Amino acid sequence: MFRHAWLGTCLALLAGCGASKDAGNDDLGDDASVVEGDGFNPGTESGLELDAALAETGGTTCKNLQCKQVTCAGGGTTSVSGTVWNPAKTDPLYNVVVYVPNATPDTFKPGISCEKCGTVSGEPLATALSGADGKFRIDNVPVGDNIPLVIQIGRWRRQVIIPKVTECVDNPLSGDLTRLPKNKKEGDIPLTAIVTSTYDPTECILRKIGIDDAEFNIGTGRIHLYKGSGA
Repeated sequence: MFRHAWLGTCLALLAGCGASKDAGNDDLGDDASVVEGDGFNPGTESGLELDAALAETGGTTCKNLQCKQVTCAGGGTTSVSGTVWNPAKTDPLYNVVVYVPNATPDTFKPGISCEKCGTVSGEPLATALSGADGKFRIDNVPVGDNIPLVIQIGRWRRQVIIPKVTECVDNPLSGDLTRLPKNKKEGDIPLTAIVTSTYDPTECILRKIGIDDAEFNIGTGRIHLYKGSGA
């Protein structure tokens, strides 16, 4: 339990409410992490679909995935559930925001910034926080195919697509879908600088939690190592 709590604290600190800027590498200070290929691009409702949506909402126009939320009989709900994991899928993570966006999430602004760790974008439609055991459940989720999901803590963020959500039941998600990204191709990883030490080998910890070796590179990686005195 202590190991899990410590790991969650470590990830929260590394996730950072603002991006790090490397000393002596001004060209990298403006480097923003961008999700490649996993963004959500909401489509436009056809005339027939819009008419149906208006009828269901009493004449109020719904927007994007709002039109796919349904009312279940007997007070039930459409939900998705799972566990948020570290990149290696070895430890569950606490207090991670998991949500269905109703628009494309914003790209993180480059450079250093100060913002709340709970700040999310993309007009969240249905949200949850992971518990002490990493588990979460999101209610009133839109139904259908290819529903987007965002897993985020600070500036550590992964955007995925749920292949299918069945209405009025719980839809369990696999850990492969709900873990944090291992590399910048899978999602956003904060630009992080670490000074090596003989006492606390932090660089080894990041490898153990699943960060790809390719990210330990001052040229293009998200984890930059600097040799400390005595290390």
